Amino acid sequence: MSRLGKTSTIIGCIALYLLAFYSFIIEKYLGYAEFITASFMLLITYFAILLLGYQKDKKGILKTRVNYIILSCVIVYFILAYLLGFFLGFLTNGYSLELHSIVDNIFSPIIIILASEVLRYVFICPNKDKKIGIILLAILLASIELTLNAGVIKFLDFKTTFQTIAMYILPISLKHIVLTYLTYHCGFKASILYRLAMDLYCYVIPFIPDLGDYLNIVFNITLPFAIYIFASSEIRQYNKNQAEEVIKKEGKKRDFITVPVIIFIFCFAILISGIAPVTIVGVASGSMNPAINRGDGVLVTKAKEADLREQDIIVFQRKEKKIIHRIISKEEVDGSFVYHTKGDANNTADEGTVKYEDIIGKVNFKIRYIAYPSLYLNELINKE
Repeated sequence: MSRLGKTSTIIGCIALYLLAFYSFIIEKYLGYAEFITASFMLLITYFAILLLGYQKDKKGILKTRVNYIILSCVIVYFILAYLLGFFLGFLTNGYSLELHSIVDNIFSPIIIILASEVLRYVFICPNKDKKIGIILLAILLASIELTLNAGVIKFLDFKTTFQTIAMYILPISLKHIVLTYLTYHCGFKASILYRLAMDLYCYVIPFIPDLGDYLNIVFNITLPFAIYIFASSEIRQYNKNQAEEVIKKEGKKRDFITVPVIIFIFCFAILISGIAPVTIVGVASGSMNPAINRGDGVLVTKAKEADLREQDIIVFQRKEKKIIHRIISKEEVDGSFVYHTKGDANNTADEGTVKYEDIIGKVNFKIRYIAYPSLYLNELINKE
C-alpha cells in the first residue's frame, strides 16, 4: 500500500468512527463515551504505527525551549484564574477526590490524550509535505474531543448555536490547531504536556474558579493563542539561526518578554470583565452624543460619594441595564444624596433619581470605536 493509501485509510477510519458515534453511540451509550473513545484511540494509534512506522521523538534545545514556554503560559493561566477566584468565588469540584475515584476518572482521558498525540505525531512525521492530510487529521481529532461534550452541545437557535461555538467549538478547534503546529515542529511531548496540564486538572483540584462563561471563553481562547505566538517566535528564530548556541544566548531576552505579554492579555480580559476597580464599558446608544458616541468604550473608575459632582458623567445600573449619563443635579434625601441624570442628546432628564449604591463609577476617559465588535455580536445574539 502506498503512503497516500495508508494515510487515507487512517483518516477514513477516524471519519467512520465519528459517523458511528453520532449515529449510534450518542443515542444509546453516551455515558460510556470516554471509555469507547479511549479504546478506539488506542486501536487506531496502534494501527497507524503498524502502517506508518514510528520515529523516535529525539530531544533538542528547541523542544526544551517550547516546553518551557508551554509550562510558563499554563502557570500564568492558573495564577490569574485563581487570583480572579478570590473576586468571583470558587466552585466545589463535582468529581470525587478520593484516590480510587481520581484514578477511575482520569484513566480514559489520559489514554485519549496520549493516544491522540502519538497518533498525531505518527501521522505527521512521514506526511510533512501533505498539508491537506494534516489539516484533515487536526479537524478529525478536534471532532473526537467535541464528541465527549455531545451532551452539552446544542444548536436549538441562534443564541445557543453562538454559545456552543464560543464555548466549545472555537476553543477546542484553536487548541488542536496549536497542537498540530507544535507536533509538526517539536514532536509530541510538547502537545502531551499542554493537554495533561489543561485537560486533567479539573479531576484533581478541590476548588475551581467560578469565572463564568465570558471569562472562560476569553481564557480558553487566549491560552492557545499565546502559546502559538511565543512558540512560533521561538521556532522561527531557531530555523533562522540554525545554531543552538544562538537560542541559548537570546533565550533570556525572550523569557523577559514572554510572561509580561501573557499577563497583559489576561489583565485586559479582567479590565473589560468589570471586576477590577477600573473597568471598560461599551456605549450602546447615542444618548450622550457628541461627548460620547455609540460604539465608544469608556474607562470607568469607582468613585466615593463625596467626589461625585454636577456635570460628572457616571455609569449606573437600572433594571439590569448599564446607563451612561451626566449628573445634572443632586439633592440630599434622608441623610444621603440622590442624583438627577440626563443624556446630553436627550431632550428631557431621566425619570426618577439614581442612588449612590446603583452607581458603578465615574467616566474618566473614552476610547473611540473600541466597543463596536462587542455591540455587533450582542445584537446578533439577541436578534430574534
